[in-house]
Parts: sequence; structure tokens; C-alpha cells
Amino acid sequence: MLSLRSFTLAGLVVASAAIGSIAHAEVMISPDIPIVLTSTANVGVSSWAAIPIAKLTPGRKIKAAMTLVGGAGDMSASLIDEANLNFLKQGLPHRAVPGDRNTSPISVEGTTWGYGQYYLLLDNRQSILAGRSVTYRIEYMEKVDAKTQQLMKEQFEKLYAALKEDFEFPDFNIHVEPCGQANAFSAPDITLCIELMTELFSKQKQGALVGIFIHELGHTLLNLWGMPGYDNEDIADEFAAAVLLSDVSSDAGGIAISDMITWFSEHDSKAQAAAILKVGDRHAPSIQRVRNLERILETPGPVISRWNRVLYQHMTVKALNEVISRAGERDDLALAKQILAAREPVKTAEAK
Repeated sequence: MLSLRSFTLAGLVVASAAIGSIAHAEVMISPDIPIVLTSTANVGVSSWAAIPIAKLTPGRKIKAAMTLVGGAGDMSASLIDEANLNFLKQGLPHRAVPGDRNTSPISVEGTTWGYGQYYLLLDNRQSILAGRSVTYRIEYMEKVDAKTQQLMKEQFEKLYAALKEDFEFPDFNIHVEPCGQANAFSAPDITLCIELMTELFSKQKQGALVGIFIHELGHTLLNLWGMPGYDNEDIADEFAAAVLLSDVSSDAGGIAISDMITWFSEHDSKAQAAAILKVGDRHAPSIQRVRNLERILETPGPVISRWNRVLYQHMTVKALNEVISRAGERDDLALAKQILAAREPVKTAEAK
């Protein structure tokens, strides 16, 4: 079936053959990566604390939100660079981006004005009774260097070329960009949110990203083929599982599904179920998606057999011939021959 074996994307191993061009599709890689820093800091009575953010270039937007515990009186937050932090330490006039002054919560948002290290400044000097515990969340955009951006683009182009070798479908585009959430979409262009990629990389669950991409690919291909159920999440999960488990010579597919199961299990299924009852959602609660994938892992044969009957109909002649010449345990040799034979009269008539 689908040739997904050695596709590398900044440490992510998906599968693809390095072949051909990408027809009329576009692969668009955003140069921006959202970075999120979360932690807790203690700020003493009548004092301030500077939380390091990062070394940044001018024009970067930074947002920070904080909740406060303990203390009394207002506290303020601001963004400051290293040079102005040094002025502050000396009691000299300094430049900073001011935020809220409040008891809790407080926030600050601003844009960097020069090169260098930036800090979140927590000012508790108005308090004369007690220190405070501050839980903070800092968000800013980091830049992907041009070389890494080009590598990502090339690897997705290779994957797309491999898809074109295996299947016939109208072209679609692939976007890798910040979305404000850890998610992925198909419309029918595929969007992979950088927030999702960074989250899964940080948890060493790259396999889940493979599965999620193929899940979105299921939505896209079924949509482009005009098939019912293209927007059904359970069907897209089943598509991904069938593709990933179709090759018994590699355990990469099983690892990807296991990573998906682990990732889904971390979600709050009770909260998801409450949201479904209130506003609706095409996705089943994560606990049900886990059960579905576990059942397929336990007995993949019938699921793969059903999807062979769907996917073989859209395979290229080259891909069908490869199934026939190298039929594996989960390939359907007879079906591939039948579909290929049915196409031969059409080709003969076109030749005349």
C-alpha cells in the first residue's frame, strides 16, 4: 500500500520515497515557531524578580499572563531587556513595556525593540507585608533558520511526490504554521500546527505526529475522491491505522499508533464529553478513540482488507503493479489484478 518509510522532518520519521516533483501542489512552511514558557516564581516582599525569556531580535511579540498567590497590594509586570535591567539595578531611568498592575491575574504584552536577552519583570515593591508566588505563562515567536525551513519543505515535497506515485487525486497543499492551538486540519489542504509538532516533540511522541498527519490525509483524500464520510473522525482514524499497519515488515506503524493512543489518553475525556453535549464536536472523546485504535491494533487484518477495497480503486497503475510483484501478507493480490485488468480495455481504447 502506501510507501511511508523514511520521511525525515527535523527528527520526525515518517515515510516516503525521494522521487519526482510535487506536480501543482505547494508546501508552505512558516518561519515562526511559537514558544511557551510556564513555571512558578517567588517574589520577595518589597522586591522584584526578573524571569529570563530568551535572546531575541527586534520586532518579536511577547505575551505573558500571571496569577498571584499571597501578599497584599498591587503587583506589576513588564517586559525589559538586559541593558535596561542593568539600569534598573543601578537605580537609573530605564525602558520597559508596562503591563497590568493588579492583585491577580495580571498580564503584559509588547514587542521587542532591540537585540539581546529579554526578561519578564515582576515588581512587588508596593507590597510591605509579604512576598508572592507567581505562576506565569510566557509566549513568543522564534524564527526557523532558512536551512531548516528548506529541509522541512523538501521532506514534505518528497512525501507528496510519493503519494502521487501511489494514488490518483486532485492536488492539495500542505501548510506548516502557527495556529494558536495544538491541532491539525484538512480543508482539503492539510495544515499541521507548529504548536502540535512542538508539543509532540517535547513529549518524544513523534510517532503520534505521523499518525495525525495520515489521519488528516484520510480526510483529504476521501474528500477529493468524493466519498461519503470524509469528515468523520472515526473513519479518518481507521484510515490512518490501516495505512500504518499495512506493512508487516516494519514496526514503525505500530509505534505511531501507540504514540497516538498515549497522546489521546492524556486528554480530559470528561471535559470533551461535556463540550460535545453542550456545543457538539465531530470528534469522539479521546477515551473512545483510544479504544477504537486498540481494537484495530489487536486485529488489524479485517480493517486493512476493507480499506484495500477502497484504496486500490484509486491507486496508480504503477502502484498496483508493485502490489502484484511484491504482495505482502496484508496486500490483496487478487483484487489488485482484478482492478488492473479492468483498466486495460480503457487504455486500449484510448490508444486507438
